[in-house]
Amino acid sequence: MNNVSASFSVPEVNGTFNSWCGNCWPMEDLDGDNIWETQVTMIEGSYELKFSADNWSISENLDPTWGCTNGNTQYTNRTLLINENKVICPEWGLCTPTCNPVIISSVDDNNNNAILYPNPSTGLFYFKDTNINNLKINDLLGNTVFEKNQINKGEEINLKHLPNGLYIYEYGKNRISSKLQIIK
Repeated sequence: MNNVSASFSVPEVNGTFNSWCGNCWPMEDLDGDNIWETQVTMIEGSYELKFSADNWSISENLDPTWGCTNGNTQYTNRTLLINENKVICPEWGLCTPTCNPVIISSVDDNNNNAILYPNPSTGLFYFKDTNINNLKINDLLGNTVFEKNQINKGEEINLKHLPNGLYIYEYGKNRISSKLQIIK
């Protein structure tokens, strides 16, 4: 939001994926650096979107000749094709993404039984508490993206090669499972 000169309280993401709802997808700036963000899960498809603030009190102005827009001179919106796990990081009113890989984090349904640490991570995970067998990480379509038969306590697992997204990891003979989230 460093490119915004108008006053605002809360920026939002609006688009065809949420019926241009106004304030139903607010962003947060937890560390006070004026870089606002939100995380959502979307299904594959083509979308249009625009950033606004305070339930459409202000919105970004985009040039219809830019490659990131729909080209419509009356309602110029960003276009987005979701065909893989990705993170978009454009600045308000600009097309150029400005983010770099940030964190990989482990999310456990039980909130206290996660076997991967640290959380969040820069991409390297370690196993704690026990040795495990048959680690398998799948994407949301069920495709195996990482597999290892034996993991020892404290062993490093490098997952920096995986794209952004939500993954399910399973381990052990009883196939204990939990979520793994990669955010870049």
